[in-house]
Amino acid sequence: MLISLAVVEPRVQIISPVENQIIKFNQSVFFNCTVSLGKNITGTLEWRRDGASLTPTEKSQYWASFEIRALQKDQEGIYQCIYSNGERDQVRVCLAEKPQGWPIKFTSPISTHLDEFPTLSCFAMGCPTPNIIWFKNNSQITATGKGRRYSIDNKITQPGNRTSDLRIRAVQLDDAGDYVCIARNALGSDNSTITLYVKGTNNPLATIEAEKPKYTAEVGTKVTLVCVGEQVKEDVFTSVYWSFKGNVLSNSSKHYIVNDFFTLKVGSTPKVQTELTLLKLDYEDSGNYSCKVVDAYRIESDLVVLEVIPKDDKMVLWLIIVISFAVLLALALFVLIFILWRRRRRKQKMKAAAGKYDHEDGFFTKDVFISYSGKDYDWVKEFLMPPLDHNQINYIIHSRDFVPGKTFIENMADSVYNSRKVILIMSANYLASGFCKDEMYMATHRESARNDASLIVVRIDNSIKTADIPKILRHRTFIDVTSQEEVATWENRILDYVRSDSRPVPTPRSAIESVTSNESMQFSETRNLLSKFKLKKKRKVPNNGRNVEQELVKVDDDEDDLNFT
Repeated sequence: MLISLAVVEPRVQIISPVENQIIKFNQSVFFNCTVSLGKNITGTLEWRRDGASLTPTEKSQYWASFEIRALQKDQEGIYQCIYSNGERDQVRVCLAEKPQGWPIKFTSPISTHLDEFPTLSCFAMGCPTPNIIWFKNNSQITATGKGRRYSIDNKITQPGNRTSDLRIRAVQLDDAGDYVCIARNALGSDNSTITLYVKGTNNPLATIEAEKPKYTAEVGTKVTLVCVGEQVKEDVFTSVYWSFKGNVLSNSSKHYIVNDFFTLKVGSTPKVQTELTLLKLDYEDSGNYSCKVVDAYRIESDLVVLEVIPKDDKMVLWLIIVISFAVLLALALFVLIFILWRRRRRKQKMKAAAGKYDHEDGFFTKDVFISYSGKDYDWVKEFLMPPLDHNQINYIIHSRDFVPGKTFIENMADSVYNSRKVILIMSANYLASGFCKDEMYMATHRESARNDASLIVVRIDNSIKTADIPKILRHRTFIDVTSQEEVATWENRILDYVRSDSRPVPTPRSAIESVTSNESMQFSETRNLLSKFKLKKKRKVPNNGRNVEQELVKVDDDEDDLNFT
């Protein structure tokens, strides 16, 4: 009996590394390959990487091995173990990395129509080669679900790379939405979203329009841009957003606030009002802003122009003017009150100084006190002092005779009340001097209190008018040095005045005692007439459009000016 033995072909197998083994950078990798041989077959094993031969460190008729002590990026590739007769095995060696995935063929979103057969494709790469699965509404999609309307085709295009195609048969409106492909391997996962829009035959199209085409606002303020959209529903298939210079604007920035207000009422058109508020405007915010609505069918947009202008300073200017005016007014009021207070206080001091002499009999140590402005001293020295000195008139001038250490008011009161006469040298300089006015009021007060006709005014400046002279002196008879008529007489008139007696003017009672009885009767009648006149002056009698009472009161006012208070 003849028995024949079957020939067994050799079988090559790579023992290490295994497929999808996790290998890290600089990790040691041991490569080992074995072959199963029959009794009558002989041959050798050989290692190759990407077609290039590698020399094993150890080998025999049944196995061959080598080791890479620190695997580098350039040592990745397809390693093959080949027997002499061509039998082989291979393994992919790569450094481990997480998957990366993204859509392919079409850019999301994808639009399709009812009953069409859209295909969504996703690509992923990684080491080990990732697997791809699909999800919609957080539920995994399988080729057997939903009436077998889905089909999934996964392919490894090359080691480490995988594609997955999801095909939908006879797509319907409820198929619209976000589809997520997830790529996974031992190191982690990555996902990518593809949005599918399904266009129906009678679906209205969404529109959006700016409420105003242009807005103008001041720098540093805020402004709200508004767009209104119609046929816009608040669902997962619709999004509304703003963009500026190619960048989508959101509430994540402190400079922008985005608010969307959807309106959906039964029987009415669904609408949205989207508002973009810009805070603390800068000039760089000027430009074109785009409001957009994206639904399952298309993208609609409209432009809004924003112009940032300089701040209107009119209100600020007016505010500054009003505040400045109020401050100036308050300051002026304060100064006025201070001046009035100083003047009142000065008059009180003058009245107190004069009060020491009001009750004295009038003992005089000097003939005359000359009240003049220091700016007129040259005139006094050249024209007035020589005739007084020549006639041995004992006079007082402040520049020579005021006692050092005394206050000005005390020196002034002593000079006015210790002199039989007072001469005021009237000029523009005199009227401009506060000290001269004090001397004038002191002299008029003395004359009014004592009724002694002790005051005379000498005008040396023809530039001053009657209206410029104080009211208490306005109705007096002056000695006018500037008058051509008095050139030859003014000096003697002053001397006669200084030499004249200054006793008090007799009162009406003393006059009555010194006259005869007939004269006394005539004086009594005169006094009665005067009394009747005083009664009548309280009546208002029209006289050429004026009032007699007003005129008389004016005369009384002139007399009142003689007082300090």
